[in-house]
Amino acid sequence: MQIFSNPWVIGIGITVIGGLILWLILYFIFGVGKSKHTTVAPSSAPNTKNSVTPEEIIQTLDKTPPYQRNDAAKNYIGLEVFWLVEFKSITTLNGMQLIAMPPNEYGPVIICPIDIEHYPQFKIMKSGENITIEGTIAEVKYSEIYLRDCNIHFTE
Repeated sequence: MQIFSNPWVIGIGITVIGGLILWLILYFIFGVGKSKHTTVAPSSAPNTKNSVTPEEIIQTLDKTPPYQRNDAAKNYIGLEVFWLVEFKSITTLNGMQLIAMPPNEYGPVIICPIDIEHYPQFKIMKSGENITIEGTIAEVKYSEIYLRDCNIHFTE
């Protein structure tokens, strides 16, 4: 087996194995080369379109190095979601907007534009009542998730 003692064969073998290890690290640890809009099985909530919960988005961004957070947040833009949330309030800053949070109140604030005439229930709804928001993520900031094209489903 003199071929394995040849310095050229050893050098090429080390280069190939090293490159493979580097690729595996970049792909599986840093996500280089993965699709930016991957979908995985939804969490335990039934009838969900989304692949991620609001809490998971913020937890992922918290684990991301600060310099990379803005770029990482852009990966969620365009993701369709179907989230059970707690109604918090309505604001008229920048148009009529619904303010909600995940039921455990430890997640991000979820903001989506609404037409109050289309959803008159909000005129008498109390803070803390559960609703389901269906929409598309438009922007993710550190503790806020902005949705567009929202449909609201009221729970009985």
